[in-house]
Amino acid sequence: MEGYMKGLLYIIYSTLFYLYSIFPINDNKTTFIMTHDSSVNGNIMCMYRKVKEKKENHVCKFITKHQLKPKNKFELLYQGLKFIFITPYYLATSKTIFLDNVFLPMAYIKFKSKVKVVQLWHGCNTLKKFGQLSNTGKIKELEKKANSRYTHVIVSSKKMINLHQEAFGVDEKIIYPLGLPRMDIFFDKKRIEEEKNKFYEEYQELKYKKIILYAPTFRDNNVKNLDANMNLSDIIDKLPLNYVIINKFHPFVSNNYTKINSERIIDMSNYKDLNRLLLVSDILISDYSSIVFDFALLNKPIIFYAYDKDKYEKTIRGFYYNYEDYIKTSFTTSKTELMDQIMTQSIYIDNEQFYNKYVDYKDSEASNRIYTILY
Repeated sequence: MEGYMKGLLYIIYSTLFYLYSIFPINDNKTTFIMTHDSSVNGNIMCMYRKVKEKKENHVCKFITKHQLKPKNKFELLYQGLKFIFITPYYLATSKTIFLDNVFLPMAYIKFKSKVKVVQLWHGCNTLKKFGQLSNTGKIKELEKKANSRYTHVIVSSKKMINLHQEAFGVDEKIIYPLGLPRMDIFFDKKRIEEEKNKFYEEYQELKYKKIILYAPTFRDNNVKNLDANMNLSDIIDKLPLNYVIINKFHPFVSNNYTKINSERIIDMSNYKDLNRLLLVSDILISDYSSIVFDFALLNKPIIFYAYDKDKYEKTIRGFYYNYEDYIKTSFTTSKTELMDQIMTQSIYIDNEQFYNKYVDYKDSEASNRIYTILY
């Protein structure tokens, strides 16, 4: 029944899109589809600021995940009507469209030839499979059609071209290794200090703490009981008192996570700005998440806690590469080893070697490069 209703809504959506297509394309209008990363320093918002910086009077419209996931019945009605009846008009009349995720309604529509549809994605690079390679059945079919609408796919390096070509099923000619907008900040010392100060104004009690950021990747098969795999209380109790752990879980996980009652374990899964968390953190603990690429640019210790590597590789999503070859360092699967690595930082990634391999541009100009080829 749910699948039938979604299909019906997609048909209504596409019908309205084609009705609105009688209106001309507005060359001075851009729509930003932000259905994954709503942070102020995500790829979408970085490009939005660049567009407004260059074109102050440019018309910018947004389609966000909040429209797709209303909190109550009133919002469901309001956002639902707005999404169905208004957003097709945005798409039908915009010259440029940016996305940070797959937008399935695009499977049912086709744009005029002059429209530029730009996939920025929401991560940097990736080890785990994503896009068409991580889905099956009807969803995979819809993704394939939606992905075929792209005119530009932006990646961080030439090495990422083949990977994104497979994930999106697109011609490599439309893939541009220009760098990602969200990474500009990591090469801008002034902005780094500004963002850190903003964080400490909000969380003054953390200013002189040693911050460990725990940010595991999303596991398709387990949105609950993540704390059973990683008992943070056991770890923090054995660390010096100046250490704190900040959790940053995937949005699908955070609502089901069993919160730990501790002043030294802080859940910031709903904190809007991931980049800001990376900037203030001293150590990152992750596994297969693409944020390790961002953190590597800061030249800080990264500890790989891959407690379920074999299971993840065989039964969940799987990897593009051999995990050990990819991270170029050892990883731990036990809390005992994890504790030792936190204290000694004896085993962590060679940051420079890592990001040199997967990031072509070491500057804060990715947004400018993207803007230049589009406007």
